[in-house]
Amino acid sequence: MTNTEAPKNENMKKRFTLKKWFTAVIIVFIIFLILKLTSKINWPWIWVLSPLWIGMILAIFFTSFALLVWRFLYKMMTGKNPFR
Repeated sequence: MTNTEAPKNENMKKRFTLKKWFTAVIIVFIIFLILKLTSKINWPWIWVLSPLWIGMILAIFFTSFALLVWRFLYKMMTGKNPFR
């Protein structure tokens, strides 16, 4: 192994990917669902399903924010509207 490969592998281990995020959301949802169906928790269904809808809201928010930043930077650098 060369010296240039070691930092690359370290960065890949530390990276928080979308797949890991999705897996965490599904695991939390399944745990909440099992607890609700076995009557271990007495939560309303809206909170049992909260990992799904909160995750979706966060995804929409961050995607919208990224698009706005991209549009602003594109317009600043080129002087053109990217959607025309």
